[in-house]
Amino acid sequence: MTTLPADDRERRLASTTFDRNVVVTAGAGTGKTTLLVERCVNLLMRREPAPVGVTELVALTFTNKAANEMKARLRDRLEALAGTGATPPRPAEDAGAEEIDALCDRYGLTPEDVRGRAHKALAELERAQIGTIHGFAASLLRLYPLETGLDPGFREGDERLLRRHFDTSWGLWLDGELSSAGPRTGEWKQVLARFPLEQIGELARGLCTENVDLEGIRRDGASGDDADVLEEWLGELDETVTDLVARHPEQRKNEQALAVAREVIQSMRSAPAEAVSVDPDDLSLLQWKPSRVKGWDEDDLERARAVLKAAGALAQVDHGQTDRLYALLTPFARQCRADFTRKGLVTFDGLLVRARDLLRDHPRIREELKDRYKAILVDEFQDTDPLQYEILLWLCEERSQRAATWRDIRLTPDKLFVVGDPKQSVYGFRGADIEAYLKVIQEVIVAQGGCRYPLTANFRSDAGILDVVNGLFRNLIREEPGLQPEYIALQPGLDGAVEPPAAPNPRPVRLRRVTAADRKLNAETARRLEAESLARWLDEEILGRTHFRDHDGRLVPARPGHVAFLLRALTNVQVYLDALRRR
Repeated sequence: MTTLPADDRERRLASTTFDRNVVVTAGAGTGKTTLLVERCVNLLMRREPAPVGVTELVALTFTNKAANEMKARLRDRLEALAGTGATPPRPAEDAGAEEIDALCDRYGLTPEDVRGRAHKALAELERAQIGTIHGFAASLLRLYPLETGLDPGFREGDERLLRRHFDTSWGLWLDGELSSAGPRTGEWKQVLARFPLEQIGELARGLCTENVDLEGIRRDGASGDDADVLEEWLGELDETVTDLVARHPEQRKNEQALAVAREVIQSMRSAPAEAVSVDPDDLSLLQWKPSRVKGWDEDDLERARAVLKAAGALAQVDHGQTDRLYALLTPFARQCRADFTRKGLVTFDGLLVRARDLLRDHPRIREELKDRYKAILVDEFQDTDPLQYEILLWLCEERSQRAATWRDIRLTPDKLFVVGDPKQSVYGFRGADIEAYLKVIQEVIVAQGGCRYPLTANFRSDAGILDVVNGLFRNLIREEPGLQPEYIALQPGLDGAVEPPAAPNPRPVRLRRVTAADRKLNAETARRLEAESLARWLDEEILGRTHFRDHDGRLVPARPGHVAFLLRALTNVQVYLDALRRR
């Protein structure tokens, strides 16, 4: 008899809820791909609302490998339903007569209806939009080459191609700019007196990427999302420094430095586009390192150091130089981008920016695409970035609504299905933003009537492993709004999974945190300290000093042969061997 997973109800609701947008929180090993495939099958088979054709759904994930697996597993399911599969379906996806009967009962279909729809979907599967967000963006751009200004045969060029193109273009352009006959030698002299040419080149390289809005850079500072983030950050700094000043009214060096920091922060808040209006003689106090004096605890000192560091950076902002650099470099950035595009190349960032602009700036095209795609399914939603959120939200906008900005979008209530786990967000270096993820989930999807279903059954590990994982991480992972999601405990989802028997002399799993109070840790130092710490622990607490029962029930002391070290790779194994030998 098959045992149903503990979260069976949530899984069924997630795959069959069609009147609301759905958010699924799913940890590692909880069967996310299986759920997505199940959702696709139900979309194809439902009767009310009308079924979705396989070419009318968009199913996106983060990597080509994951996308290919999703498509392959959907094909397996459809072949099993149609009775055309060359190989038996996997046990977890058995789509025999029992499943056909279940679909017939759920949607009032006949077995012939199910097989017919499965046949039709199989015939059209290669035209379905099942892939990565970048691949989907590229397909949208090829549909509308005139509006996007691209050759339909463009190629996706990675950042290495753009870097090579930049290096060639930058050198040639700079020769003309810095020659004696250059049109702006006066401006260049002022800029080069302040900044090294290498630093200017890095800024120019950044401006050449398409996710930088050259037209949106204004002398009056940030706008839109950037302005909101800047004001929120400055507000938090202001609140912190005001609290510290109120708690410490004395006039020692700590307090004097904080008073100057508050002036700088409040000056920046009131006029972010102007130079900081603080007496230059006072700014040297921002270099002060707060010291422990009467009334100051370590928490206050840490907060004061952070505030002074931020205020010191703000005081160095030079808007005149910023404007001058922008004026010098923007023409080059525009030219560099245009030349790259004329070569028939678009970067991965460019794909997303242009797809977003296509949807945002062309309401007619947006309406066409909203009608074309009836269901949007997104896996690994925690690894999408704010630009990708915009693309997805524009496609899920209510029909006939024409919002001017993505914040004004009203979602179609039954179109969006996302699966993610904020604990697994690992692509911050590519722009994934956990705070933005949480805001989109809570303040957009759920706030507009969407529902949430957590998956807790894990099919990858047994109860013994999950017990350890839950025991450790429910204490380590504590919810912090906007930064850290709550920990959702996992449960064994394997058939017949039972709690492991209690060990005769169980030892707890421990986490050992290695720190160095007197020096900064780099990877090599941390590794050596960890090796010494483990060797000392084994020598002083474990080997010959702790006992456990062997398979025959005898009480035996721990020996070196009972110890296993699991390492990510053997590259640095010698560090650990040396530490063990010394003991």
